[in-house]
Amino acid sequence: MSTEKDAEMAVLGAVLLDNESFWKIAGALTPADFGYPKHAVIFATMTRLMTRGERVDYLTLTDAGLQDAGGLVDIGQSVVTSQGIVHHAALVKKAAQLRALAQVGVELTALAQDTTQDAHSCLVRAVRTLSACLSTKSTATALKDVLADTLALIERLGSASSKLIGITTGWNQLDYLTGGFQPGQNIVLAGRVGMGKSSASLHLARAAAQAGSPVAILTLEMSRTQLALRLLSRATNLSYGVLRRGIAPDAGAWSSLTRAANDLAQAPIYLVEMDQVTMLDILQVGRQLVIQHGIKLLVIDNMNLVAGAHEYKSMSENSRLVKLGAKELNIPIVALYQLKREVDSKPDPHPVLSDLKQSGSIENDADLVLLLFRQGYYEDTGETSQDAELELAKHRDGPTGVIKCQWHPDTMSFTE
Repeated sequence: MSTEKDAEMAVLGAVLLDNESFWKIAGALTPADFGYPKHAVIFATMTRLMTRGERVDYLTLTDAGLQDAGGLVDIGQSVVTSQGIVHHAALVKKAAQLRALAQVGVELTALAQDTTQDAHSCLVRAVRTLSACLSTKSTATALKDVLADTLALIERLGSASSKLIGITTGWNQLDYLTGGFQPGQNIVLAGRVGMGKSSASLHLARAAAQAGSPVAILTLEMSRTQLALRLLSRATNLSYGVLRRGIAPDAGAWSSLTRAANDLAQAPIYLVEMDQVTMLDILQVGRQLVIQHGIKLLVIDNMNLVAGAHEYKSMSENSRLVKLGAKELNIPIVALYQLKREVDSKPDPHPVLSDLKQSGSIENDADLVLLLFRQGYYEDTGETSQDAELELAKHRDGPTGVIKCQWHPDTMSFTE
């Protein structure tokens, strides 16, 4: 079994033997990855010479001041071929990551013992440190390889019966504009208090689940029972208020209610009720849901109730953690936000991106921003159906637009 020292010598010896082999691992290793300081100095010198277009051999290394750096002769004699350089470079990189992880353990222990620091800030620092330790640098890919994959994707989409490449949103026009929600996306759904954000998120969740994508709703605002009542009201067209007051088992509506309950029970929707939690707590639950239930979409209702939401720095950190979490879990995350109350006093209350609290960080971290608006929110006419708009105000990878829909106050639901 190769030791760390053997692997480092094998990499350096391969470059000495065959200079061109350097380019196979140039983007994967840095001098800091070498555990033996003398080896790190040699690799740094090799990198400098190669990037200048100069040859790497005993003479050039000696001229560069490496007369006694780690035994150049021993390194040169450590390999007879350069073919294993990629494998040995991977071993060097793995050893470097393990060393970094051990150092993180020391730092985390120190953080845990520091009673002068805020616990939430310490946890955020710990996650960032651990992520940096385990992350790997992006390696370059030739454009010709990317183009080949891209053409294959275009061909596959062109021959598919549906142009939906992600998870359906339940709104046809939104699906058309976005192609569906994609893995790793941070999707912001925002509106004023009582505008219907939770109902809109249930619309998204139900559509995704009915299409076969397991969904989890993490609710910090409503109970699981309230969410279930809204889903039943939408499915049966029975008033939410009537359901809250109860229906006698022998009533005519009861059979419709039980049928809807049986249908909804088949949908892969998971409800998690949380309270007084941090964004780190939420992401930990998200990891468990992905492992246990294979969820493909996560809804957080709502971000304004997550610990630290009323502090600028914490709100920005939470926003960034949503994006990092979506990428880590490789699923889209729909995060609900409350718009500033100043929206209500504007001459035109239609929301814009700047109406988001801490709008800069939230907007920057978001791949999609959906802004919900109902004129009936300000001018209640008592109608059973009201015009509503779901504006795709930001789309990182495509067009924006406004989705026209209807709001039904009795069932607290939307239809397109």
